[in-house]
Amino acid sequence: MKRAVPLVVGSLLVGLGGWGAVARAQQPMPALRLELAVTPLAPAITPSPSPEVIQRDTEEAIALIQQRQRDEEILRETIRRPDPRPHLHYDVVNGIQSRNIQDALRRR
Repeated sequence: MKRAVPLVVGSLLVGLGGWGAVARAQQPMPALRLELAVTPLAPAITPSPSPEVIQRDTEEAIALIQQRQRDEEILRETIRRPDPRPHLHYDVVNGIQSRNIQDALRRR
């Protein structure tokens, strides 16, 4: 008896599922239509700013550029390149190396 209940319930579900498929098959399928239409986009037109706004923006940009140039000039003046180290030239280094080699050979 315990095994019969799941079989009955399962068969009912299968029967109802098949009945739904039959009911769906009887309904007519809607016609699929694909329409392509190209609509041109309206060009984006931005209003031109007033001459006062243009003048103010130009003056601000010029002031900003001049300030940056002054800052860069101050930095160049404050940061000095170190003097080249004369004791590290090629001739000096080679002279020290050759002297050390000669000393090492004499010690042998």
